[in-house]
Amino acid sequence: MAIAFVAETTGLLGAALKSSPNHSESQDIFEYPGVRQWLSFYPERAHPRSLCLVVGIATKKSDSNILSEFLRPLGGDTFGHFHAAAFPYRPLSREITGLTETISSLFEKEKPLGILHLIRDAQLGESEFERGLVWVGKITSIERENSR
Repeated sequence: MAIAFVAETTGLLGAALKSSPNHSESQDIFEYPGVRQWLSFYPERAHPRSLCLVVGIATKKSDSNILSEFLRPLGGDTFGHFHAAAFPYRPLSREITGLTETISSLFEKEKPLGILHLIRDAQLGESEFERGLVWVGKITSIERENSR
């Protein structure tokens, strides 16, 4: 399932790129110790009391799933991968709007405070959300791009 939601948050737990990787370089930015120069891991929740846009996928684990290498445990037999853009806090509108209109209004009014890859941590927990709007859709096909 593809999932997008806009929610008020008390804090996001995740990792962020320090700078954009140069894909022409032959190094894997996720290999240790080089990962330290590319990623910042937040030891506590970031962007408390902000409004965030979260997008990602969630599915039941399957070895035949083309996305399996990108999925992480969410609990039980559910796996997923999510990213969040945090914006300065503003109350959510009581009007229900469409996904495109909601996302456009976020980026038109403010610059993101930060963008994170959301993670769950055994000791630190996970991101926390309060009220929000959610959109869910079934993924019917996946194409793998061979860009490297």
